[in-house]
Amino acid sequence: MTPTSDASKLAGALFFACGLITAACGGAAGDGLFAAAGNGDGGALDGTGPQGDADPAKPDDAGPPGPCVPNDAADCAGKCGQLKGRCGAPITCTPCPAALTCGGAGPNLCGNKACAPSCAGKACGDSDGCSAVCQTGACGTGLRCSGGVCACDATSCTGCCAGNVCKVGTASDACGQGGAACASCSAPKTCQANACRPPSGGPRVVLFGGYTGSAYLSDTLVWDGATWTTASITGPSARSRHAMASLNGKVVLFGGSINDSVALGDTWEWDGSTWTQKAAGPPARMSATMATLGNKVVLFGGQDTSGLYLQDTWEWDGNAWTQRTPPTSPPGRWIAAMATLAGKVVLFGGGGAGTSGVLNDTWEWDGSTWTQRSTPTAPTARSGVLMASAAGKIVLFGGYSTTYLSDTWVWDGSAWTARTVTPTPPARYDHGMIGFGNNVLMVGGIASTDLADFWTWNGTSWTSNAAAPSARDHFAMAALP
Repeated sequence: MTPTSDASKLAGALFFACGLITAACGGAAGDGLFAAAGNGDGGALDGTGPQGDADPAKPDDAGPPGPCVPNDAADCAGKCGQLKGRCGAPITCTPCPAALTCGGAGPNLCGNKACAPSCAGKACGDSDGCSAVCQTGACGTGLRCSGGVCACDATSCTGCCAGNVCKVGTASDACGQGGAACASCSAPKTCQANACRPPSGGPRVVLFGGYTGSAYLSDTLVWDGATWTTASITGPSARSRHAMASLNGKVVLFGGSINDSVALGDTWEWDGSTWTQKAAGPPARMSATMATLGNKVVLFGGQDTSGLYLQDTWEWDGNAWTQRTPPTSPPGRWIAAMATLAGKVVLFGGGGAGTSGVLNDTWEWDGSTWTQRSTPTAPTARSGVLMASAAGKIVLFGGYSTTYLSDTWVWDGSAWTARTVTPTPPARYDHGMIGFGNNVLMVGGIASTDLADFWTWNGTSWTSNAAAPSARDHFAMAALP
């Protein structure tokens, strides 16, 4: 056994004894005995760790440090009360015997003198010299002292929190703001303005107007795959029950109503930055349906101001409207659903004339002719129903018959199939649906009240999204490629 090893073991034994009977050692842990027992930096006291006489200037050749491993027993050796552990969090050591006071023989040492706590000039979590840690004190940028720990949260960090580190929130592997947990952006998304967003100029969804239950709206909202943004522009007047579709990189809006009674007949285009009013077209109407087929937008039906259900077919080519006069047309209707699949426009349901006032027929428009499809099963008759196409299928959700509906149906070009999934979005009527990539997005609508939710259908299930436009119904959405 070497003399150095003998000395270290002896010092360790004496220090352990001092920890058991602090008063017997005079509380003078810093007067030579503690210095002999260890190196002051968490080294072992049994001769197997770094020695107290090691050269502090000698570089550590053991490589970068790994995650901090707490060792409360070693940190509390000979100590009482609370103090900052080696990993930064407060730890609580063995209390003093009843006759002694923590801090009475020096910071965190048991003694028979009174102790006056002080946090002046100390950092968050440092010992107050007696039995507690400081609840105030300096922390890093974006952090605040909470429970003796420098914490990262919404009250302190304007970027995002990675554990208790406040990040700027603009890096793709640490993206976020408002003290939320940092997100890692999945390609092709990158961190833009503290949010994971698709590359600029990528596909977007445009939402316009609607009704809140007390006011008609004229706002233009844009979804970029990560967040909804309100465009600061002027455009069409406030309205509800209008129709929208996309053509040639622009969104086309037609008609709608004022106060759900006066029908409108104006046409507008949105190019991603500006709304422009276009030439006059079909007679004024509300709750018509529109979808894109090739290089034209197809419009069908709606209701005029007098309450007449319309059954006319119109096409917009980017410059002018043309009425089509096929030999056969679906019965007149409004608030029906329409989407495009495999080179045809598919029309389903809506409200119309008849005993029940709602329909459940399926029609296809191939660019020249309407053909009714006879299917063994189909969604029940309903109005205010919406559908959209993505990944080679059309997805239909909700509507109203004698009650608000919450069923999901899929049309594959030849048959309707009901899909029973969990979770299922709440029942709704006159909501918004649009295809976005391989997914279908669904927003808002009305049941007993207007809804402010946002859902994604991925082909097999619905997922609720955190971000959503304000509550509204009778609005319209379209994709902007």
